[in-house]
Amino acid sequence: MERGCEDAVVPALATVPRIDVLELAHVDAVPEFHPEYGTFSPFPVHAFVIHHPDGPLLVDTGIGYGNDFIDSLYPHQSRSIVAELNRCGVDERDVQLIINSHLHFDHCGQNHALSCPVAVQGAELEAAREPGYTVDDWATVPEHRSRVLSGDTDICTGVEALLTPGTLLATRPSWSPQRTGSS
Repeated sequence: MERGCEDAVVPALATVPRIDVLELAHVDAVPEFHPEYGTFSPFPVHAFVIHHPDGPLLVDTGIGYGNDFIDSLYPHQSRSIVAELNRCGVDERDVQLIINSHLHFDHCGQNHALSCPVAVQGAELEAAREPGYTVDDWATVPEHRSRVLSGDTDICTGVEALLTPGTLLATRPSWSPQRTGSS
């Protein structure tokens, strides 16, 4: 069921915020047991910065550093989330929220590099507790920084996390433009 802006609990934004795409890693190979091994081609790992009027929001944080297991199974070159934020004009201390689409190692690996709250679906937090699901050190967020989402949720003015099918229960932020005039 589609929800119109007039039904939103949080008001919409008047303009579309700037969104920067950060390339945080490049994965060069996957292990033989990976479902895409036979058709694999190298791919980038992205994060997104939403330049919201209340401060930057960050969607995902890429692959972390120093995990020999991940480094051996998924050879990659990572870039620092802090350096990439700075490159697009964002001071990492200004980031208001990390929104993790899900907690696989290539989406939450650098959560610890920032001190802001982290939002993720509650069902994803439960799944991440299963052995072998992700890198525990990267996916674990201190309770005081954790913001647990449940389904479609308004994040802040004009930004909604939508529960989407895919990798378990992924979250996809969306924006809503302010409606003007009458129709």
